[in-house]
This record gives sequence, structure tokens and C-alpha cells, in this order.
Amino acid sequence: MGKIAFFDCSAGAAGDMILASLIDAGAPLDAIKAGLLTISAIRGEWDIYTERVWKGTGLIAATKVHVSSIHQHDPLPAPQHDVAQVKGASRESRHDDHDHDNSSHSHSHDHSHDHSHDHSHSHDHEENHDHSYKHHNDDYSHQDQGHHHHHHHHNDHHHEHRNFETISNMIDGSGLSRWVKENSKRVFHCLAEAEASVHGTTMDKVHFHEVGAIDSLVDTIGSVLALELLGVDQVHCSFLPFSKGFVRCLHGIMPVPAPATLRLFHGIPMGPAPNGAVGELVTPTGASLMKALAKTFGQPPPFLPTASGSGAGTKDFPNHANIVRVVIGTLTDPSATVVNAHWTPMPSSTTAAPTDATIENVAVLETNLDDMNPQLFGHVQGLLLQRGALDVWLQPAQMKKNRPAMVMR
Repeated sequence: MGKIAFFDCSAGAAGDMILASLIDAGAPLDAIKAGLLTISAIRGEWDIYTERVWKGTGLIAATKVHVSSIHQHDPLPAPQHDVAQVKGASRESRHDDHDHDNSSHSHSHDHSHDHSHDHSHSHDHEENHDHSYKHHNDDYSHQDQGHHHHHHHHNDHHHEHRNFETISNMIDGSGLSRWVKENSKRVFHCLAEAEASVHGTTMDKVHFHEVGAIDSLVDTIGSVLALELLGVDQVHCSFLPFSKGFVRCLHGIMPVPAPATLRLFHGIPMGPAPNGAVGELVTPTGASLMKALAKTFGQPPPFLPTASGSGAGTKDFPNHANIVRVVIGTLTDPSATVVNAHWTPMPSSTTAAPTDATIENVAVLETNLDDMNPQLFGHVQGLLLQRGALDVWLQPAQMKKNRPAMVMR
């Protein structure tokens, strides 16, 4: 039967965390790099590497992905907290990319729409997201202490502001398989639709930097490619967490989920944040990956796990591990019996039968007796024991029309 990937995003989701979980589950990083290098428009602009980290109070081992870019930008002024300090999200929350790390968000939006907007946002979440995203020329700098955290450096002055059509053409011109191309474009289409809705415009007029940023391209296309390398046919996902909190930008206080993420949540089952975590837990890239690829949300279908992986964000939360988990496995028939390949006979205990004891299988025969003379039961029982039955017994039963009867075994 088909192979599935079940993503446990109960603690949040970001593009870098999803990619890291798939690499941790066995997707080869070298093959992912090789596939991404076929995208000629960004060749030479990025590099990717992983490290082993430990998250949560239980020190859960996980893989962390780092994407570096040749583009650099000057840091924005430190944002100011306005309300209760917010905790939480991922390197991707630049609306596409949060960098979470115990401190504050650094989003840098820069979307360029065909109508003229010039916003300069500065979000500060206590989550150390390092988002760099552009929203019709909005410039957010989040340093989300949070969840998913990559240190990506992008030069906003040298980055091309790509729209959905540009990105689609880049993907189509690559050497990736048709499956990877189509699913990658589905993810970017989801995000482009959300951004257009948030800004009250159309997809062709949204030139969104976050989707065109190198780390977002690598996270998104790399995740789809990793699924292919693992042989995955279907993606399933847990409920996504709906967190709470506020961040201050130059336009005032804004609640989380951020606008594009909230738009992506439409139609997706949500659940509470783990242990009341505050701040941005799901980033736009994480939400768009799951919305575009997941067949179901909630519990997975019956399947036999064969591999698993954990992808880490940057932030360390006080009450839960900041990770995305993925389980790879094969679909199974819910009525089928699966033999445990790891089963071995249990050692004998002190109360076990003598070593010279033999074990044999026996059959139990039974019949329902209705309207039978009770005096015949004893006679039949004796005959059965004479003919080799190990035991014979009767059990009261109730037949149709509520008549009393017996079951002979």
C-alpha cells in the first residue's frame, strides 16, 4: 500500500522545521541540495547545512536546518514590546519565515504591490523569530524568541521581488520532477492567495519578498523534494495550534496569528496552543505547506510507522519542546493483522510449566440446544467424554422468541 508522512504540528509549524524533520527521518541532504541546484535562477545564492540540537526540558534530540544567503541586510532598529511579552514561533514568521529563538521577532516584510503602499512594520515578539518579509513594502523585523529560528541574512536591496508567476517559471525551468514542481507551485499559490487577500489586491499584483526570499524557496521546495525522496504518496497532518498574543508594529498592536497566516488557517482544523504557549507558533510557510499538501487533519489513517524525525526551531519554550515531528509509514488495512517483526518468545518465569510439559492446540466445539429433554444432557455428556472430549459443559442461553435453551461445549 502507499507510503504516507504524518506531521505532528501540535507545537507549531514552520518551513525550516518541516524540512528538518524530513531530513531527520532519512531524506538525504546531498540529494536535496542537488535538486535545488537545478533551479538556475538562484544557483550560487544559498547554502544549507544541518546541526543536531536538543529541545525542551526532556532534551529531545532533533535536527535543525540553517539556510545561508549571499544577500545581507542592515539590521532594523530593535522593536519595542507593547503588551505582555509574546513567545513563540519560527524563523519563518516573516510571514513566511520566522526565526524563533528566546527573544524577539525580526520580520522584514517587503511586498511590492502595483498600487503604492509604503509600510514599515517592526514587530517584536518575545520569540526570536528572524523573519525577513516584505509586505507591500512593509519592513518587519521580528526576532521571535521562538519556535523556528534560522539566521538568514538577506539583502533587501539586492533581492528580486518575485511574484507567483516568476517563482512558478523558476520552478518549471528547473530539473526537478513533475511531482515536485506541481506540489511546490501549489504551496506558493496558497501563500500568494493569502497575501493578496490580506492586502486587498490580486495575485498578479503582489510581489512578495518573503516568498521570493532564498530561505523560503529552499524550505518549501526542499520539503516537497524531501517527501519525494522518501517515497511519500500522501501527507497527513495533526490539528494546527491556534495561539494567542500581541505584537506591536508601527501601525499599532497586532494580534497573532499574523494576517497572512490567519487567512491560510481558513478551512484547517485548529487546536489550542500547547500548555498555553503565547506567540506565533505557525508561520505562513508552515501553514501553506500543510494546507497545500495535507490530505487530512487530525488523527492519521491506519498505518505502519517505519521511520520518524524531529525538526527543531530556535526558541526554547518553558513547557514544551519546540519541534515538528514527522512519521513515515505505509498505509494498512484496519482489519488486517500485522505480524510483529521484533517479537521473540518470552523467557520462562518461575511459575512456568515444567520443562517437560508439552503444548498442543485444541478445538472447542459448541452447539445450541433448544426444546431438548433435560434428561438427555447427562447421557450425551457421558458419551462425549468416553469418545475423547477433554471437557464438556453446559451454559444457559436465550433463543428466539425468548425461549430458554442451553449451549453445550
